[in-house]
Amino acid sequence: MAWNNALPLAIYFGTTGDGHQAHDAQLRKLAERDMPPRFPWTIGKLDGGFLTRPALHGTEGEARLTHTHGWTVLAFADRSVDHRPNSHSTYVINGTYDFAQMKAMCSMWFPEVWKRYRFEVVDARTV
Repeated sequence: MAWNNALPLAIYFGTTGDGHQAHDAQLRKLAERDMPPRFPWTIGKLDGGFLTRPALHGTEGEARLTHTHGWTVLAFADRSVDHRPNSHSTYVINGTYDFAQMKAMCSMWFPEVWKRYRFEVVDARTV
């Protein structure tokens, strides 16, 4: 897969109805070999690795924002499709963004996923 380095690299890890997987902005499934060059984590790390167990079982939409290795991660419990306790959505975009910027970019890059949320995505630090 070719990544356009002129644009932010955006990845969504979660479900589109067929299991939790990594996806690009066109919601194509990504394998490890498809990840962007110099991507700092395995797909396994995206599978809940940015949320604590209490957060995974917690209130949907209470999001954790993480900045590391030149990337910003937004992760939160999401049972909008898969109703099991560990279900979540994790978004990763290269660059450093604040909560409002990340939320706006995720909804722009992944509108089909974002529109299914029936809960507000909020910064867990403010709850």
